[in-house]
Amino acid sequence: MKIKLLTFMVISSLVLFSCAEMTTIKNKLVSWIDSQLDKKDDKKAMNVLDTHDDGKVASWKNPDTQSQIELKPVATYQNNEGQHCRQFELIVNGNSQKKQACRNKETERWKLTDV
Repeated sequence: MKIKLLTFMVISSLVLFSCAEMTTIKNKLVSWIDSQLDKKDDKKAMNVLDTHDDGKVASWKNPDTQSQIELKPVATYQNNEGQHCRQFELIVNGNSQKKQACRNKETERWKLTDV
């Protein structure tokens, strides 16, 4: 009985460690991807959200950072506050992230929100 309990505790600890470690790795990847973008990329990304249909990929290379960027809107909808929102996939130098942005009604600017 003690061996089974000890085995369960070890496996549970590994699972908890793995989940925490994966969250840390994901957060580091998100921070790294965000650090590869500059104001020029933000401006291009906002233009893509304004003009591209869902599923249409836009890609560009930033001449200053040498980052290769792809942005693909995947869903367009209105949220509970009536804001125009878009879910999209952002790929920077081969690393992918799912993001979401909603347009502020007053400023007409896109603001990233949680997915």
